[in-house]
Amino acid sequence: MWGMTNLANTYRNLGKFKESEKLEIQVLEMSTRIVGKEHPDTLGSMANLANTYRYLGNFKDAEMLEIQVLKMTKRILGDEHCDTLRSKANLAITYRNLGKFWKAEQLQIQVLETRTRNLGEENLDTLKSMTNLASTYRNLGKFKKAEQLEIQVLEIRTRILGQKHPDTLRSMGNLANTYSNLRMFKEARQLETQAFEMRTTVLGEEHPETLRSMANLAKIYCILGNFKYAELLQLQVLKRSRIILGEEHHDTLGCMANLANTYYDLGKFKEAEQLHTQVVEMRTKIHGEEHPDTLRSMANLASIYRYIGKFKEAEKLEIQILEMSTKILGNEHPYTLRSISNLAIIYHYIGNFKNAEKLQAQVLEKRTRILGEEHPDTLRSVDNLAIACYNVGKFKEAKQLETQALERRTRILSTKHSNTHTTTVNHEYTYYNISNLNIAEQKEPLVLEANAAILVDEHCSTPRSMSNLENTSDHAGKLKEAGHIETQVVEAKTRILGEENPDSLKGLAIHTTKSNKVNIVKTIAIKIKTLLLNMKNSVH
Repeated sequence: MWGMTNLANTYRNLGKFKESEKLEIQVLEMSTRIVGKEHPDTLGSMANLANTYRYLGNFKDAEMLEIQVLKMTKRILGDEHCDTLRSKANLAITYRNLGKFWKAEQLQIQVLETRTRNLGEENLDTLKSMTNLASTYRNLGKFKKAEQLEIQVLEIRTRILGQKHPDTLRSMGNLANTYSNLRMFKEARQLETQAFEMRTTVLGEEHPETLRSMANLAKIYCILGNFKYAELLQLQVLKRSRIILGEEHHDTLGCMANLANTYYDLGKFKEAEQLHTQVVEMRTKIHGEEHPDTLRSMANLASIYRYIGKFKEAEKLEIQILEMSTKILGNEHPYTLRSISNLAIIYHYIGNFKNAEKLQAQVLEKRTRILGEEHPDTLRSVDNLAIACYNVGKFKEAKQLETQALERRTRILSTKHSNTHTTTVNHEYTYYNISNLNIAEQKEPLVLEANAAILVDEHCSTPRSMSNLENTSDHAGKLKEAGHIETQVVEAKTRILGEENPDSLKGLAIHTTKSNKVNIVKTIAIKIKTLLLNMKNSVH
C-alpha cells in the first residue's frame, strides 16, 4: 500500500491527476477493508484523495471527503491535535475554491489561533496558516488585512529561514500580489523583481519557481501598461516551460493564457485568439470541459470574440460557461457570477439592454449579499449596473449608483486610487450625457490629475481620462483646449501602448480627421474673408 501511495503522490507532483486519482481510490478501499474506516492510515488516504480531487477541480467531492475526515479526527484525536488542524486547513482551502470565503476565513482563524497558542508565532505550520488566511483575505477584498499578515510572515521567514529560502521568496511573491491589488505597483514591481533575481541566483533560471516569478513580474508590467516588455518576458517563460515542463503542464498552459492576454492588450487579436483557442482545446483534453481552468480559458476566448465583434460566438460560449459553472460550482459562486456579468456585457454590445440590466441587477444583489457591499467585485457590479441603467434611459438610477460607488471607493481606498478615479470618469460621463457639462468639465481635470499622481502618466488608463476631458471641452465649445488635449492623448497612447496598437492608430486617425476639418474650415474662412474684402473694395 505504501508503494501505491508514494506512486500516487509522484503522479500528483507530475500533474498526472487522473492516474493519481485511480491509485488513491484503490488505496482507500484497501485501507478501509484492512485496518478500518477510522484508522489514521485510512484518514490519510481520504485526505490525499480529497487533495487530488481539488487539483481535478472536483471541489464538491473534495469537500464531502474532507468534512468526513475532520469529523473523525476531531472525535478520535481531539480539536487541537495537529492532524485535526491539518484537516481544518485542507477543508478551508476547498471552501475557498468553492467560493465559500466566509467559511474558509472562520476555519483559518481557528487554525491560526490554535497553532499560535500551541506552537508559537514563529512555527512553520503557524506561518503557513497565516499565509492561507492572507490569501482568503485577498479573495474577500480585505487587502489591508492580507498585507499586514504577509509583511509579518515575510519578516519572520527572512529572520528564521534567511532571505533566499524558497518559502521566504514565496512570501515576497504573495506580498507583491497584494501590493498589486492595493495598486501599489512600484512596491509590487520592486518586490517581484527582487524575488525573481534571487530565485535565478539560488535555483537557476530554468527552475519552475523562477519561471513562475518571471510570469508574475510580467503580469505587473501588464498592469503598468508596459505590454511590450511583458510580452518579451512571457515569450521567454513560455519557451522554457515547454522545454522543461512540457506542452501540457499546468504552468505551461498558464503561460500561454497570460501571453494571449498580453497579445490582446497589444491589439494582436489574431494571435490572442489562436493562443486562447489552443489553451481551451488542451485544457478540455487534459481536464475535461467542466474543469474550472477550462471554464476560465473559455471565458478568455469569449472576451476576445467580444472585442473583435464576434458577438454570436461570444454569446454562445458565455451561455455554455454559465450553464457549466452553475452546475459544477453553484449559482452563487464568484466564477458563476462573473459568467452572468460577462453575458450581460455581450447583451450590452448587441443592444439587448433590458436583459443586460436584468442580469447585472442579479449579480449586484448576490455579490452584495455574499461578499458585502465594499468588496471590489460588488463595486464593479455597481459600475456595470449603472452603465446598464444608463443604456435603458434610467439616468437618475445610473447617477445614484455611480455616486454610491464613488463614495464607497473614496472611503475604502482613497481619492487617488485608480479604481476611484475610474468611477469618477463614469460619474462625469453621466453628467455630460444628461447635459450637465459644467459639472462634467469640473470633474475631468481631477481625474486626469489623479491618473498622473498614481502612475506618472505612464498607465494605459491615463490617455482614456485625457480623451474624456477632450470630449467634454469639445462639446463645451472650447476647441483650442480640446485640440491641445487631443494632441497629448495621441502622444500618450503612442508612447504607452505603441504606435501599432489599435487604440493608438484610432486616436491618430481621429486627430488627423479633426485637424483636416479644422484646416478646411480655416481655409474656407480665409477665402470668405478675402472675398468679402474684395467685394467691399469693389463697392468703394
